[in-house]
Amino acid sequence: KEDGGAYWCEGGGGERSNSINITVTDGSVILESPALTVEGKDATLRCRNKTVPIFTADFYKNGRHIKSSSTGQMIIHRVSKSDEGLYKCSIPGAGESPESRLDIVAPPSLSESPFESPSSSPTAWMGLKQPVINNLVSKKR
Repeated sequence: KEDGGAYWCEGGGGERSNSINITVTDGSVILESPALTVEGKDATLRCRNKTVPIFTADFYKNGRHIKSSSTGQMIIHRVSKSDEGLYKCSIPGAGESPESRLDIVAPPSLSESPFESPSSSPTAWMGLKQPVINNLVSKKR
């Protein structure tokens, strides 16, 4: 449990990603959710149970029941800022997960280059820079 807390990535040039909060629990029910979801994309939430492989899960947003699923997952199609919030899931007879925050970020502008950090959001392209750089390096070899 002491490993829980805020985590982020830092680049060599001082860039810093958005932070995510990781909760470590010893419970048997876990909600898997994306750390950040781009507005307009789909977000998949998965309810996992260490003991029962097939189950029905109930999903909650900000404490209110929003869906029951026989697959243990819930897809939020074309997310928007209104989908941000604290989500959790519960499995009858097994318990419930800790709450997990779903954050929605705006998509990067097409005019922004993956080689330069946008001035308004220095980490918006951080996930794209490394694959692009790796691709360029491997082509030079």
